[in-house]
Amino acid sequence: MANKYSVTPEKADQFVAILLIDYLINRQGTLPIMMDGNFRVLEPLAIKLTAAGYLRTPTPTEKYQGYIVTDKGRDALDKFMQRYSEYLKLFDVFCAVDLTEGTFAFSKYYDFNTDDEWYAYLNKDNWEDVRVAVCEFKKMDPVEIVFMSFINEGRFDFEKVTWPFDLTSGAVWDEITEICNAALTVEQINQGDDTVMPDIIKQGADLTVSLLQQEEQRQKEDDEAAEQDAQQNQTETITEETYSYPSTYYESYYDPYYVSPLWLGLLFLL
Repeated sequence: MANKYSVTPEKADQFVAILLIDYLINRQGTLPIMMDGNFRVLEPLAIKLTAAGYLRTPTPTEKYQGYIVTDKGRDALDKFMQRYSEYLKLFDVFCAVDLTEGTFAFSKYYDFNTDDEWYAYLNKDNWEDVRVAVCEFKKMDPVEIVFMSFINEGRFDFEKVTWPFDLTSGAVWDEITEICNAALTVEQINQGDDTVMPDIIKQGADLTVSLLQQEEQRQKEDDEAAEQDAQQNQTETITEETYSYPSTYYESYYDPYYVSPLWLGLLFLL
């Protein structure tokens, strides 16, 4: 039987484009115009991105030897980061669900004092990862969700000398394909009862909003404490810009069929 999901060459180009532009902007990396060594494998994609207007070559007066991200490229990355932020808030809760008890690991998220304690709890055998099934139910692309989970887990290591080859060899995309096709399906979870998946998604949405409300309260307390410290020390507090919305923004996800407009359309047209 053919695989239901796959990372096509076109999709792989989309993912590598995201990683490359993030590498150039947020990691202050360099992608040389005259590529040699490991970088040679990236040359075809760099040419595509330049032709499509996401990258450009420097002008003679810029005295720079690498590709430069255009405003169009920055906008594409910005849209992806909004998707990624929403993934972290809305889909990660489905990574560990006890289908027998109907409970979510993330309901205990704030009960642990250390990351080690939390990850030990996540590694218990009773949890099932239903993220692919949630995407399948919502008619979204599970491949993109697994790709985002790889980013969140630090699977793309730009410190390695071989990172260009790692992105283009196909091994990582084969692994994502295998994860998607081995994951629990909607049919396996429902087991003939079509109310099961909608109920899981509604529970996940309710938990997400509850977690975000707790996060908002903790952030408010942290901001107040930082402001008091700043007043006492007569220093200025700086707030970083993040893709953050009030918890009420996510209440649309109580509808198990709802998909945010953020997820519509391709990020890069190559």
